[in-house]
Amino acid sequence: MTKDIKSSTPLLIALWGATIFFFCFEIIQLIRPADFRFSELVATFANPIIAATLTFAILLMAHLRNGMAAVQRIIFYGVVGYSFFYLFMSAESIKLSWWFLSISFYSVCLFTIFGLWLYQKRLFKTLTLWFALAGLILLYLYFDRQFYMLFKLHLGLIHIWRWQNTAVEDMGIYWQSVWPQIKDISAFSILSLLIWFSLRRSDKPAFKSMVPVFAIFLQLFCVSIQFNHVIENRPFVEYLLARFDASGIAFPLPKILQPLKTAGLEQSSFKIDPDVFYENSKYSWNNDQRYNLIFLTLESVRAHEIEKNMPLLMNWAGKGIYFKKHFSASNITETAINSVYGSMYPFFLTEQFYKIKPWSFIEFLHKDGYELFKVYCKWSALYNEAFYQNFKMIALPEPTAAEPVVNELPFEWFVKVSDYQLNMLARSSEDVLERLLKTVEAKEKFFAEGYLFNGHFNYFYPEKFAKHQPTLPERFLIHDLNPSPENLLKLQNRYKNALGYMDHCIDNFLKQLHEKSLDQNTFLVIFGDHGQSLGESGFFAHVSGPHLFQFQVPCLILGPGIEPQIYDEISQHPDIIPTLGHMMNFTSSNTFGKNLFKEFRSFSLEQDNSVKNRFIVRRKSFMTIYDITSDHRIRWVLTIGNQFELNSALLSLYQQPGLTNLKKIIAEDFRQIQKECRVQTSPKKKNSAAAISN
Repeated sequence: MTKDIKSSTPLLIALWGATIFFFCFEIIQLIRPADFRFSELVATFANPIIAATLTFAILLMAHLRNGMAAVQRIIFYGVVGYSFFYLFMSAESIKLSWWFLSISFYSVCLFTIFGLWLYQKRLFKTLTLWFALAGLILLYLYFDRQFYMLFKLHLGLIHIWRWQNTAVEDMGIYWQSVWPQIKDISAFSILSLLIWFSLRRSDKPAFKSMVPVFAIFLQLFCVSIQFNHVIENRPFVEYLLARFDASGIAFPLPKILQPLKTAGLEQSSFKIDPDVFYENSKYSWNNDQRYNLIFLTLESVRAHEIEKNMPLLMNWAGKGIYFKKHFSASNITETAINSVYGSMYPFFLTEQFYKIKPWSFIEFLHKDGYELFKVYCKWSALYNEAFYQNFKMIALPEPTAAEPVVNELPFEWFVKVSDYQLNMLARSSEDVLERLLKTVEAKEKFFAEGYLFNGHFNYFYPEKFAKHQPTLPERFLIHDLNPSPENLLKLQNRYKNALGYMDHCIDNFLKQLHEKSLDQNTFLVIFGDHGQSLGESGFFAHVSGPHLFQFQVPCLILGPGIEPQIYDEISQHPDIIPTLGHMMNFTSSNTFGKNLFKEFRSFSLEQDNSVKNRFIVRRKSFMTIYDITSDHRIRWVLTIGNQFELNSALLSLYQQPGLTNLKKIIAEDFRQIQKECRVQTSPKKKNSAAAISN
């Protein structure tokens, strides 16, 4: 057994070495000046070229007498040389990214030296585990860097969870995106194997002097204690954005922010119980009057577009209750829809998935004899059907003799999709609403949902609705899009055209409901599941960050006896069903949502699904981002503007002596989070000035 492990050790060292080369090269690419550009050829083949050059150099050294010892000396002297270079750099010239690079570089060197020491001592079992663990960590960092370059997000468990679901395409996993990684991995493998063959010729890597080891330890210590000095000599915004980019990883707190830690506000003392969000809510009828109910879910429609690009819908909003400052509880469909139907905050959904039961509100309607329907385009990113128990699911288009329907889109959807599928996607809102109307007009007691997909990228619409020009073609990959001003304009025009088409379809549907008198006993809720970013502040699509446009969505309620009004306070998805209860004569309890006729919100609580267990406390002029730690405590990340901007007023929060106002904001958030993240059993304080008028 020991012999087998010993024989495999050179391969592990080779993999380790190759990983270090790739990791360092990728980091250098990440921190290179913004105005530096590789030529197209070099950019395409950069990593294979670097790999081939390193391989040649190592093979050359390995075939010389004491060649491997020379390689080690070069590495050690390089470390010492870089240390002197770093020491003599002025504080003003040291970027925060260079500080992190140095910490990573020296840590990797120490890991490598420890591995060589284990090799020299013939501790092969320990060495195998050491290199396997360290290699996996570095490989993760490499792919995380690639993922970050594509999506400006760090690779986390939430993305792995997303990949195992049907909506793979939301994360941009396309052949065009995977191909560079395939080339890199191929070059990586060849390099590793060649180093392995070379190492097999040298049974005892030279490791005689401890001087480089002490030099590395000393420099690692010096660099680590230089953190506050670097922060003080760099724009503070650079540090704040780095905290955000850490994506859930604990981040050093500089001296200027130490008052938060002293006050116990960097991380909460209390813990959040994941189970409380998934307890059953309760509903009961107040009298024998029953109304029908229709939900129209508008995929990826943000509130900022409807007044300009959905004028027909705005006309209907004037006939009901228009929630002008309405927010989704999430920036992805699965959790957003759960927050509506469950009247809850969809935190810990990935952890609690196996515990989730069908929505209490839907069971309440079903037991009372309501027929339940959902009509949707079968090629849309449908959320988990397990929630829709007792629903009749109507997926369009339905198969015909002339055109059999494929249930799933190709892996690179919207790129290799057929012309027939594109045509059906383009007219899907019209088809869904026609079928929805046909389904409900023959029913006496029903709840139905129509899911309109056209607002999702690639933003589909029939050609006659191409009002805004120029546009991108139907087949494009949003995550691979070059964000030039020209492309952003084309992207935004496609989105506007798709919304114009949806506006036309919804208007026609509502007119037909009225003509058939189906609106006399039916309440209708129209809302966006989540919003959409179109390049603002560097964010694209959804599930990509906390930007306001990914969360603020349209919401309006139409129905018998409603007095038209604009609700100008903050409202949120969990509030929809409790507020409906006031009009439909049912009472809700044990919910996280509020009946907006009796209560009001001063903030919205949102989950940013681009990072696992990250959420936002959003107020009217700014937001504060928090992470939930592994032991379910709340850790402050950043307080910034709703459109991810730092104006002078917000920047002053960090410049004030003692951080007095910032501490007040976080302390109030902690108080509200403690209240909101537990089942609400006590009566809430009323505020008649902000509640909806009866």
